[in-house]
Amino acid sequence: MKNTTLMTKGLILFFFLTFYTIRARSTIFNNTSTITVNDGAAASPYSSNINVTGMSGTISGLTVKLNNVSHDYIQDMSVILQAPNGKSMLLQSGAADGYAVSNITYTFSDAAISQFSATAQLVSGLYKPTGYFWDIFPSPAPLTPPGTNTYNIPGPFNAGLPLSTLASCFNGLAPNGTWKLWVADFSAGGDPGVISGGWTLNITTTAAPPSNTLNLKLYIQGFYNGGGFMKPVLLNSGVSGSTSTMTDTITVRLRNTAPPYAIVATLKTILNTNGTATCLFSNTGSYYVAITHRNAIETWSATAVNIGTTPITYNFSNAANKAYGNNQISLGSGVFGFYSGDLNSDKNIDMLDLNLIENDIDNFIFGYIKSDIDGDGNTDILDMTNPESHVNNFVASIHP
Repeated sequence: MKNTTLMTKGLILFFFLTFYTIRARSTIFNNTSTITVNDGAAASPYSSNINVTGMSGTISGLTVKLNNVSHDYIQDMSVILQAPNGKSMLLQSGAADGYAVSNITYTFSDAAISQFSATAQLVSGLYKPTGYFWDIFPSPAPLTPPGTNTYNIPGPFNAGLPLSTLASCFNGLAPNGTWKLWVADFSAGGDPGVISGGWTLNITTTAAPPSNTLNLKLYIQGFYNGGGFMKPVLLNSGVSGSTSTMTDTITVRLRNTAPPYAIVATLKTILNTNGTATCLFSNTGSYYVAITHRNAIETWSATAVNIGTTPITYNFSNAANKAYGNNQISLGSGVFGFYSGDLNSDKNIDMLDLNLIENDIDNFIFGYIKSDIDGDGNTDILDMTNPESHVNNFVASIHP
């Protein structure tokens, strides 16, 4: 027997369930003022600050760049980054023993290939945060772990504590507020330094998902089992990751209420066996709600639906006239559903759709396929019943 699932099992459900677009935003902030690295003491200023404003969402990544660093003995210089909420991380300690650096620029990033070397010359480039010493920074900087007001420590030296990364320390935090860079020199020997170009903070945030909720209630004719429930079609079709409470996916579109009724938002969501589906939109306003499904007639709400910050429910299933043009079929007991049988998505059910079903019957097709009108996981003569009736009755989509 032949299995011609439309999409690879396992990927299809992942695609449908992740219907929100993750919106990431990166913003660069600079403090170009010189940081003087005093020999054997706290730097001036102490701390050097960047005030982050105007960002939304939470941190999903960041990098820190030190611009134009010079030091007669760079191993002595250590650096801590502190977030507005006080959470802190050691960025640099004990690099390049015995070497001087002159006017180099380097960036701390989790994406770097390697950390600083403890013994090799330090040059401009991209590095993971690196800590070879546990430094006791002068007050009021964060203190040496363990204890209160401590900082997180990267490798290679961490004295048995969990190794930290920029992501593990800062991801998920709110970005706005004062970020502090604490710089100190830990050995007096007549070898001061300077960060003449100041520092740069690059923050990436991920926006919170849209919060305007539209709850739907609807049924697909061919999948309806009675008693207010549909079949678990995804499970019947062998779709990896599906559960017994899922029927299928639907595409939900918000359309303007004036010609040409332009689409303003589209998402895919899971339709549950009890007929419910939840949609989150960033849009606010009054729109027609248009529903499409892989083998049902496109169906629009009878009236515009007001989408806003207060969750709203639109129930197609409790009356035929909840669909534009009364375009639903009675499923019995006062329940109404979307007509099944539009396999080629041309907004009407005709002989072209019947031919597709017949071909799949002849080829013994099974799996997640459009021609499985009754949702049992294969295509057979039972799948012809509803579409044949609709062909005779000239069923088609009705909308403005």
